[in-house]
Amino acid sequence: MTRPYEYHRSPAASTGFTLIEMLVVVTIITILLALLLPGLGRSRDVARNSVCMNNLHQLGEAIVVYASANRQYVPHHTDPNGPWLWDMSKTSTFMLAAAADNKYDLFYCPTNPEQSAQVLWQWSGNYRVTGYFFMLRRANGSLSGSAGFTGGDRWVKTMNPKNYIPQTQELVSDAILSTGNGANFTAISGGWSTPHKSAHLEGAKPTGGNQLMFDLHVEWRPLSQMIIQHKSPEHWF
Repeated sequence: MTRPYEYHRSPAASTGFTLIEMLVVVTIITILLALLLPGLGRSRDVARNSVCMNNLHQLGEAIVVYASANRQYVPHHTDPNGPWLWDMSKTSTFMLAAAADNKYDLFYCPTNPEQSAQVLWQWSGNYRVTGYFFMLRRANGSLSGSAGFTGGDRWVKTMNPKNYIPQTQELVSDAILSTGNGANFTAISGGWSTPHKSAHLEGAKPTGGNQLMFDLHVEWRPLSQMIIQHKSPEHWF
């Protein structure tokens, strides 16, 4: 017998969310993700850029250690090298890596992880393909088959500061390279079966690159302030 005023739930009533409530929740989550993801992407880019700057600083310190044991001469003084600025003799990489506690990942920018490949590190009998440009004198004084530096000789031959302007002389640079006078930064053909690409890409173009200077400070240089300094392919810094 039903007591007076006793409430009975209708069989059609539901204890779950309605379709409209679910749509509202999904919409709110979508909006939050749209707000958060760009920030997370920027945080990731900032972190990678910090690692890149630290790589260059440690490479600079390793070059100083190497030079101090070799009458102030930098690596590449006597060993053969490849035709691009990121090609580095195996002897020199052994020396620099030893001076940097055998941290081989220092030779590759974290914004371009595809470049850090075992086949490139073991590229040939004489040299390795790294992920940074090294403005260090080669055995023959130039890069084989390539044009010279824009504006004249920019090779660093010794760590004697009397020979350079320490604040403006590049020592190691992010690998920003292209073909077609800057038309293509994402598919640079070389000896490797996989096309190379620039570091710090944002879409089809890099935003810029880090520069390790002779005095060992690292600075960010936007692409708008870079020029083609060496060709075949085009090296920017």
